[in-house]
Amino acid sequence: MEWDAFKTSVKRERGVKNGNMCKIAHKQLPTMKLMKRNGMSVTNMCPLCNNEVEDWDHVFRCRSMVARVERELQLQQLKQKLQRRCTAPILVKRILAVLRQWTNTYPIQIKDDNIAFSRINQAFLDQCNLGVSNLFAGVITYKFGMLQEQYYIDTQQKGSKFTRSEWNIWLVRALGNFDLRMHSFLEGTKISFLSQPCKWICEKYFLSETISEEEV
Repeated sequence: MEWDAFKTSVKRERGVKNGNMCKIAHKQLPTMKLMKRNGMSVTNMCPLCNNEVEDWDHVFRCRSMVARVERELQLQQLKQKLQRRCTAPILVKRILAVLRQWTNTYPIQIKDDNIAFSRINQAFLDQCNLGVSNLFAGVITYKFGMLQEQYYIDTQQKGSKFTRSEWNIWLVRALGNFDLRMHSFLEGTKISFLSQPCKWICEKYFLSETISEEEV
């Protein structure tokens, strides 16, 4: 695990944001399961789908249409942020592919028979051992940073913001922000299904049986 990035990302936040990062790290953001356990709710069921207990994982895997649309919007924003940070294209593609597979409860597919991609395959196997859901709690493998550092070297990216350590810290904070937005959405954020972007997302990602890695 990339401990330094995790600790620094928490230290850089102040006030409420610092408290939120600590809650994320300990998976203590308010879910219905946690609220019922603490006597703050009479039910632990998800208010959107009303089919499953709303625990930490369910926040990211709820099958209700509104949750799936919001999740895809957040994944698209994460993709844009990764690209703006000059993240290695293969790393962007794989991170989003794994997150989509996990959040949609598909089996995570990591082919380990291609020698050319052995390093990145090992990185994602390592992350799967740490737990995909733990990505949102700031638990990332140090191997991501190694891949990104090599990309910076290969593309001759210079400057203080293009460093392995800063990229690791940024990734932890970006995933934590994803977490906060999904929790905030479940607490009352509404989505209009009359907009074209939402219709396009529904047709492209949710009305098909599978999501191919090429669509990332």
